[in-house]
Amino acid sequence: MAKKNTVPQSTRELTHLELGGQNYMVRKLKGYAGMVISRDIQKASKEDAEGNVDVGGILEAIDALIDAVFTKADRVKVRKRLMDGDDDLDTDDIMNALPKIIEGQTENPTT
Repeated sequence: MAKKNTVPQSTRELTHLELGGQNYMVRKLKGYAGMVISRDIQKASKEDAEGNVDVGGILEAIDALIDAVFTKADRVKVRKRLMDGDDDLDTDDIMNALPKIIEGQTENPTT
């Protein structure tokens, strides 16, 4: 009979994140999801022969990032703020918050 090995599943605890003056609950970005999203953003950001980028691809990658990090309730709030012309929250704020999310979850700072 073959020996059975068990590897416990790691957990991604929720943590608070203040983003643009509002508090949200977030989870650490899973490694695989982070690599896929990063690849998709890089691919969509490459200029074609006419100097255009794939805006739809970038939006899909940002939506995937929001889905991967924010709780279900907070995803709706964040997307609503992103579409609100009177709210200063923008995608660069979310991207800039990623290191804070990682640092809040691990003993190893990103910088």
